[in-house]
Parts: sequence; structure tokens; C-alpha cells
Amino acid sequence: MLRLTLLKSPVFPWPEADQGAHRFSYALLVHDGDLQAVHDAAVRFNQPLRLFEGKAAAASEPAPLVEIDTPQICIETVKPSEDGTAIVLRLWETQGSAGRAALKFGGSYRVTETDLHEQAISAFGPSLTELSLDFRPFEIKTLLLTSGPTAN
Repeated sequence: MLRLTLLKSPVFPWPEADQGAHRFSYALLVHDGDLQAVHDAAVRFNQPLRLFEGKAAAASEPAPLVEIDTPQICIETVKPSEDGTAIVLRLWETQGSAGRAALKFGGSYRVTETDLHEQAISAFGPSLTELSLDFRPFEIKTLLLTSGPTAN
């Protein structure tokens, strides 16, 4: 027997929460315990490839913002910071075990680790092109990237 609860509509603190029509997608994946395969399948399911019409790529492609050396650590978010002065990278460990990731940036950045509210925790350096990070099981890390060695 399988039971799936898709929606719970509490009346407190917002009586109108979750009212109206909803659409859901769900899937079951039979697996042998390989958490990387589960994560990869979830990404493919939740973020399917989409085809867009456009022009051919330029002869010189821009460098990627960041490259990561392990699939165990996922770059979940790339967005402007709330104050608009930096780029936020949010990473997390997907396997449930401690791991290390080497990040290689496509430029030189001042890198600061922050909490989820983008409040500084610690700074890594004024002008980095590479950075290694250790992760605890399922840990989330948020990094703030600011261009240039003298940026605040």
C-alpha cells in the first residue's frame, strides 16, 4: 500500500493558504541505494531539458561562472544577492556523507561564506580563482561572489 499526501491546507496563520487548483507531478524510482542516481533522476524529472529557438552560439563562449569537480556536491542556486552587489552560489551535499568539492571560478572573486540570509560568516580571500570546501552530510553552503580583488 502506498499513500501520497500532496497538500495540507491549514487555516492558521493564513486562512486562504493553498486554496484553489493545484497541479502536481510525482514519480517513483526503484533503486539499489545509489543516492547519486536518485539525485540525478530527481534533477532530470524536476528540471527537464527544454528546447528554445535562438541564434547559433558565438565563436568565443564566455567562461563558466564556476566549475565543480564532484557530482556529490550540487550547485543548487545561482542568483544575484539580495542587495544586488554580488552573485550568490548555494551548494549542498547530495549523498548523505561528508565530502570535499574543488570549485574553479571563471574569474577572480572575493568569496564570502554566508548564512541563508546572506549574512557573512567568514571570508575566504580577496582574489580567488579556486576554492576547496568540506561538506557535512546534506550540508548547505551559501557563497557570495564579488568581482575584483578590492571589492567590499
